[in-house]
Amino acid sequence: MARTVADIEKRLARMLGSGGTDPVNELADGEAEDLRDLVQETLTKCFIPVNGSRPKWSEQKLALTFRAPVTLTIGVTQGSTAVTGVPTSIITGERVVIGNTLYTYAGNGALLSEWADATGTVGATFYQVCKPIPGNVSGIEAPVNCLEHGPLSPLMDEEQELMLRSYYQNDFYPLSRAYHSITNSRRYRSDPKGYDIGDPWFYYIDSAAVDGSVYPTPVTPSGAIQMEGSIDDNIEIDGLTYDGALPAHYISQRMYLYPFPDAAVTVEYRGTINPRIVDGTTALHLPADVMDACFMPMARYAVATHFPNYPGDNVALLRRNSEDGTALLQTLGRPQRRRSGPLSPAQGW
Repeated sequence: MARTVADIEKRLARMLGSGGTDPVNELADGEAEDLRDLVQETLTKCFIPVNGSRPKWSEQKLALTFRAPVTLTIGVTQGSTAVTGVPTSIITGERVVIGNTLYTYAGNGALLSEWADATGTVGATFYQVCKPIPGNVSGIEAPVNCLEHGPLSPLMDEEQELMLRSYYQNDFYPLSRAYHSITNSRRYRSDPKGYDIGDPWFYYIDSAAVDGSVYPTPVTPSGAIQMEGSIDDNIEIDGLTYDGALPAHYISQRMYLYPFPDAAVTVEYRGTINPRIVDGTTALHLPADVMDACFMPMARYAVATHFPNYPGDNVALLRRNSEDGTALLQTLGRPQRRRSGPLSPAQGW
């Protein structure tokens, strides 16, 4: 069932004694903003419950396409991180191989570490090992599937990737044993400098903060990259418009692959979505009876306890209704009741 934010806020505003055809406008200064925040907070609790039992309908199927490596000539300066000649298709976080040395591209025409050799031009290969995931994705559900090569094994973080890169070539095994029964194992080759190039086996999500000067290129929910303008073009980030320096501390979630893909690959995954309210026309979509049986009781109790001028004397009743809605949310979040156990082929197969 779907309702607009404006309709929900109108119903909740009447709890505070407002009337007429537009009760939200009759609220005191600041109360309309607080009411919007409570609606967003309640929506988040429905999609990401505090008990950790996320409903399956809060997930969305998404995909990211990683570009094939690009080799080009760039300009470098001794003792500087600045590089020239990097096209806009190269994004923050890509690995850069110059000669036998591995660098990380920090975005905005800069490497993460300084160039130590002489100033001039050098040949560089850019490997797109990471892509930003949409900002409304709060988590990734396993398994993550590479369409060209099969499921990917999860790593905890970049530290585990470095651990894998420190092993000898013959000790390079996936974390799980899912591939041991496959006759044609996926190819890889170990570089003597300590990194592997070939078909990806692993993935991890890096949420390290990105400096404002290297704000990552955002992506749409479908995984397509959106091109950003310059910092003078009123860039909107998290609902705020910036006409100068970007935020100095911005958390960006990026999916990394390892080994470095030597060809274009597409990765499909399921992301846990936390919908964001844009304005009053935003429609909140919730399945079955979740809107009336869970969302609205939780929102009513939030209004009664947040606003000190709530005139009702039924807070205890609203609390019980909210607790019932929270408990019911876990049941309604499992649309598939029957789940199979171990499968065995029938006789004759």
